Amino acid sequence: MGLENLRNWLSFLALSSLDNKPQILNDTAIIRAKLCEWMGLKINQKSEAHEYFTVGLLSIIDAFFDIPMEQLLKKLSLNPDIQSALLDHSGTLGKTLHCVIDHEHGIWNEQHEKFLNYHKISPEDFFEQYLDVVKSVEEAKLNAR
Repeated sequence: MGLENLRNWLSFLALSSLDNKPQILNDTAIIRAKLCEWMGLKINQKSEAHEYFTVGLLSIIDAFFDIPMEQLLKKLSLNPDIQSALLDHSGTLGKTLHCVIDHEHGIWNEQHEKFLNYHKISPEDFFEQYLDVVKSVEEAKLNAR
């Protein structure tokens, strides 16, 4: 198992240990993390791909702990860019997360198209990657049983 897969599994296991929360929260966190990371790699931020993953993973942490995001972030020592991305979707990290969350909610507009095009990501590739990530999360859950 590669380091990447190990990290993904550890993240998944850490989230799934919160028994009182619905499975969909775990799934959403992992899907966002993996899709944000993919976008980070496509945006040519190879050295920062882990930050994209982190932003996606933490984007729903408030729902896990039933504490507002702003309060949680005060307790964590995170890169200011990650904090801004999580709080107000600013910067490239935040715009990436915003694109992922909006797609997840069935919202797609010209702003997202422009963002993807600017970073030379076709909407078709984005949509295909989203489906691939969802499929991989579902397969991982089946294999974990």
